[in-house]
Amino acid sequence: MDKVIRVVKQVLRKQMTPKDGLVAFHHWKKENQDMLNRSKSTCVYRLLSSLQVVERDKMSGWYEVASHLRQVILMYNTRFIVHADYVQNLEKIKSTFQLSIDPTNEVNALAKYPAWVKHADQLKRVFQLERRRVNERKIGDPLLYQMTGFSHYYSKEQKALVQTCLSMNEGETLLASLPTGGGKSLIGQLPSYLETKGGTIHGGVGTGGTTIVVVPTVALALDQHQTSLKYFPKALSETHRPQAYIGGMSEDRRKIIIEGLQNGTLPLLFTSPEALLHGFLHETLIEAAKLKRVNRLVIDEAHIVVDWGSNFRTDFQLLSVFRRKLLEASGGKLKTILLSATLTDAATATLKELFVDNGKLIEIRSDALRFEPIYFLDQPKCQKVREERILEVIPLLPKPMILYVTKKEHAQNWASIIKATGFQSIEAFTGETSSTERERILNLWNADQLDIIIATSAFGMGVDKPDVRTVIHCCLPESTNRFYQEVGRGGRDGFASISLLCTIDEDKRDAAKLMSSNVLTEQNMTERWDKMSTQPVERVGGDTMWVNTNVRPKHLKDDETGQKNANWNETTLLFLYRAKLIDILDYRKREEDLRRTILIQLLDIENLQDKEKLIEKIAPDRAKERNLINKELSYMKSLVQYAEDTCFSHWFQNTYSYTSEVCGGCPACHGEQRLPFRTETTTEVVGQSNLRIQRPVGKKIGQSLSLFPELFITLPQQEGVINIDVFVSILNELTEAKVKIIVVPNEWIALVEKDWFEAGYETYTNTLLLTEDELLKDGNSYTVHQPMAVLYPPASGKADLLYEYCREWIEQSSNRQVVHIAYKDTFIYSQRKKLIELVDGNVVPFDYVFMKEELEEEFI
Repeated sequence: MDKVIRVVKQVLRKQMTPKDGLVAFHHWKKENQDMLNRSKSTCVYRLLSSLQVVERDKMSGWYEVASHLRQVILMYNTRFIVHADYVQNLEKIKSTFQLSIDPTNEVNALAKYPAWVKHADQLKRVFQLERRRVNERKIGDPLLYQMTGFSHYYSKEQKALVQTCLSMNEGETLLASLPTGGGKSLIGQLPSYLETKGGTIHGGVGTGGTTIVVVPTVALALDQHQTSLKYFPKALSETHRPQAYIGGMSEDRRKIIIEGLQNGTLPLLFTSPEALLHGFLHETLIEAAKLKRVNRLVIDEAHIVVDWGSNFRTDFQLLSVFRRKLLEASGGKLKTILLSATLTDAATATLKELFVDNGKLIEIRSDALRFEPIYFLDQPKCQKVREERILEVIPLLPKPMILYVTKKEHAQNWASIIKATGFQSIEAFTGETSSTERERILNLWNADQLDIIIATSAFGMGVDKPDVRTVIHCCLPESTNRFYQEVGRGGRDGFASISLLCTIDEDKRDAAKLMSSNVLTEQNMTERWDKMSTQPVERVGGDTMWVNTNVRPKHLKDDETGQKNANWNETTLLFLYRAKLIDILDYRKREEDLRRTILIQLLDIENLQDKEKLIEKIAPDRAKERNLINKELSYMKSLVQYAEDTCFSHWFQNTYSYTSEVCGGCPACHGEQRLPFRTETTTEVVGQSNLRIQRPVGKKIGQSLSLFPELFITLPQQEGVINIDVFVSILNELTEAKVKIIVVPNEWIALVEKDWFEAGYETYTNTLLLTEDELLKDGNSYTVHQPMAVLYPPASGKADLLYEYCREWIEQSSNRQVVHIAYKDTFIYSQRKKLIELVDGNVVPFDYVFMKEELEEEFI
């Protein structure tokens, strides 16, 4: 019997106190760190914690006890003998939680659900923690092993994006999507490790440099900071370690960040957009960029630039202005990375407008629909019935749980209703929740001390709790994008989760109203522009001025002022900026009210100074935006209307055009008895800037390859088995020669891990290592510097395939080069010739290229 279950049994029988049970649980957890045990045991921790509460207060907390006891029974497929004192309280609520208690006080949980929950048999997949994320690891490289100790990348998508990031040219922008849980953080961390040599450089011109990582929340900045620290154990000092910039930090910590930025020794700096745009950090980074100390700007969850940039947190779109200032200060050196799991076409277009200069774009799409959610739909006839049904099902569904609504007042109302039934471990979270309260709620949530969050769409972005099992929508989300993003808060650990969409007719009106309120009319926009432009704070030149975002347009009532009004004014300026009617040059905050003044340059004076012409100019774009909003809402309505006939993935694919069909279960699939299905994620290079070429700098390989497209290095003849020393010397020489792609036979991978990685080979350079199968299957997913070296297997039918791939690869560009490393008699059957006869370039023996340096003179 699992040790953790023995602890639960002892506590429930009162043979151990809940407090001692929690101590034993934490000891067990230290020894069981795999994701399955961590996710499964969360309900054990919550049960023991709730029992500790009821021991202190006999009258409260029993709903939590019953809820978690039910979940433990169903997840661990076991029953428990419960002490009579506990049974006395559980008897009162057992029907609410579908618990049975027999005469011996044995408690069991019934897999029984209300009749309105259609296809309820699918819920067992969630309680069984059905694994939904397939681990398709790919061979790593010395740099990855050196930094993390891992010999493999998590997936081909992660590997492709890391390698692309490592090989970017200065001034380029990488727009990349990577499935949730795919390890996005490594994309910024590995290059910074390479550039600072793991935090061991001393600083100086042309060395080191900082990667700035922008995340949505302070909590996420602190979390990523803590995670990254373990990768820099040999850092020389605090100024050589990753840091997080947050409000209220100590002066000593500030000094560490300043010194690290100025010297170029600080590898990673995690922060929020608000911190970047104003004050100490803003000026420090601009000065560091002038010293060539800032290498890249990484924006995590980049879709929020669009989703939140309109009127919620305009700082995200103003990041584009900061990025341009940073790029100019760096002399064009800055590289920009935009990361997200999925991107709509509209979001992609906006990101390109804001963050790409002169076509210097690399776009790599590995968008993938989530496989974890199992979708359920209910359409009650009115709000009263919906309340009855939700209160009926909440006790039966696994926790932690998020219940989403559209309006702040709805969140507060639902929190009150659910608390009134008996649940206490519950909080409401909306856009108007104060910063202090947000931090308190998030801390409780992340520490497994809250079971249910009632939230508007303000909750979730940047919150990466892995074990959320249930997401309920008591609303109609205004777009499939919002619905999908919020459903995606569940099952981030890779195990099945529940999505219950419970919507009534009234929700359609709320969704439509919300969507229309998020779009300024042409009239409102021109009024706001007129007010800002005719009452500037300061004119700098004939076409340049500082405008005040705190001004109030004529159509607003006297009481409608404050930050919301300033946000709408900023939204107006950002729209005119994206439409290339104005340029935004700078920004600053007013000390008296903390509103922003923004420095703008007029680019289209004729239209900007004539109200009627301006309305005519912007009307098509506003109509396009309204049409997009209406289309998104229509998709969401159709998803509900045709739920029994059309798989949910159809509507998600309409929203995310680069995804493939994936469904973990939805009403249509349940009805047709279709099993959950997924299509393999494809990595597509949509666009990239000029081909990045790098000739080998290794003396012998470089001389031998010269300007030829190919080089053939003959291996010493063996008895069908490669000599380990020979193999390692080949890999070392190729890496030191900066050959960027090395392809090795499948059967030699064990040698790579044991005799190359584990031998402690240390080089602060990046090499893309591929197996022969990876090259043939996924080779086109990688956009990196070349040339490429291919080690042919001693005895394999794949020599033909490898040769054909290399031939096609070379023909794609006149600048591409391949180094073939094989035995002299390697035969290419498709060409009816030996490889040595087909190579367009020099043929040199192994001993010349890979011999020891001290023997070179004698050889010559």
